[in-house]
Amino acid sequence: MRPLLLMLIAAGTLRAAPADSWIRIHSANFELFTTGSERTGRDLIQYFEQVRGFFQKAFGFDGAAVHPVRIVAFNSDREYLPYRPSEVADAYFQPGFEHDYIVMKNLAGNIYPMAVHEYTHLILRQTRTAIG
Repeated sequence: MRPLLLMLIAAGTLRAAPADSWIRIHSANFELFTTGSERTGRDLIQYFEQVRGFFQKAFGFDGAAVHPVRIVAFNSDREYLPYRPSEVADAYFQPGFEHDYIVMKNLAGNIYPMAVHEYTHLILRQTRTAIG
């Protein structure tokens, strides 16, 4: 199921229900695709920039990533259901060739800790790759 999600995102054909429209919000290090509100999406991007700043200070990471991390955040459980890797996953990390992805079931604040956990997987993967 996860490779299917990556193919859909890469092809730009990821669609929610017909009435839902996707918006793209970006910062220096993150790119968010969501069917949620723009304001909530901007809050999420800002939160991830703060988390990234923490990792930079705590572990001495320098510079921006070659490609921004892509975050996909659905607006409802119904939208997320076809892409959910398991019944308990409210967020997950998916590495990719050109982008790494964090997928979230929604933009609610109670999902942020799980998304940060998944971002930690991404940071550890990038650190292993950089060290060799």
